[in-house]
Amino acid sequence: MSRVSFLSGLGLCLLVGFLLASPVMAAEKSACCLPDGSCKEVSEKSCDKHGGTFYPGEVCENVQCEPADPCDTATLKAKCRRKAEINKAHVKMKKGPQSEEVTFRFNGDPETDIIVMTTKSGKAKIKVKGLDDGDHVVEVIFDPPCEPNISTEFVCR
Repeated sequence: MSRVSFLSGLGLCLLVGFLLASPVMAAEKSACCLPDGSCKEVSEKSCDKHGGTFYPGEVCENVQCEPADPCDTATLKAKCRRKAEINKAHVKMKKGPQSEEVTFRFNGDPETDIIVMTTKSGKAKIKVKGLDDGDHVVEVIFDPPCEPNISTEFVCR
């Protein structure tokens, strides 16, 4: 055996030994109950991203998932920006009902109702131009409705 092939073989053995002894940095996949009641085995980061509940070390067959109540999980954010002397409100809802119609209502006035379809992940957003300066409230109405409706306050200036 030549000295070069022996050293090459030794280097390969050392490399394989190092790789086997190194900790694996891959994210652990475990059961994740998603808002629609389904279960997927994913990383904790992926589970959080999709609004799920993570069960470390569990597999889906050992976990019973139930659909989340959007009245308990939905979040609503609104902000108002002024551009060219016109107020424009941006409203975003997350973790609401999935693939369903919802109604956005401003300041309790049914005349302002805007009906939109949510995404598969329960998101919806709208933009509204021409709001007056001052305090505003936007609420999102589900069917069946939440008691009370999900709402948030914002200011246009």
